Amino acid sequence: MKTAKFVLITLVICLFTSSLFSQNDDNSKRTVGLSATIQSEQFGINIPIWIYKNVTIGPAIQLLYSENVGTDLGLGLVSKFYINNGKVSPYVGIKLGFISNIPNETTIVQQMATTDIIGGFAFGGEYFFDKQFSISIEIQGNFTKSDPESQRFGNPDGLNFNTASMISANIYF
Repeated sequence: MKTAKFVLITLVICLFTSSLFSQNDDNSKRTVGLSATIQSEQFGINIPIWIYKNVTIGPAIQLLYSENVGTDLGLGLVSKFYINNGKVSPYVGIKLGFISNIPNETTIVQQMATTDIIGGFAFGGEYFFDKQFSISIEIQGNFTKSDPESQRFGNPDGLNFNTASMISANIYF
């Protein structure tokens, strides 16, 4: 749990530091956004903050609840670096965060709360209908360091690698 607190504190510091150095470009009307993400059967919310005309950084939140198992809460920081700014904007991204499992009282499989650390990279494209609305799709490579008691990836206290894809709808303000 100390590791989860350290990651959370680091993410908060990075987020506030990035806002101190943010620059508003007169040509860009985007400052902050709200993204709904779909990745497999998981849904998430990202809040991209434009810190430069081609860079976003912001918190990401995922919540997964299963009545007989418990709740998975994921918190992280996601950054995108746009290769060019056009109607179709390819980007590369990085992310860092954690997933914590909070088991139900009736859980048979796992009785302890666990926290897994996640880091990864992405490549994708975002299609802008206009400056305030877009959709995006990306492919990811993710590394996970599992908690010694975690059964999430079937590799307690191990290092895991997986690939994934994600689709999102984005609104910018």
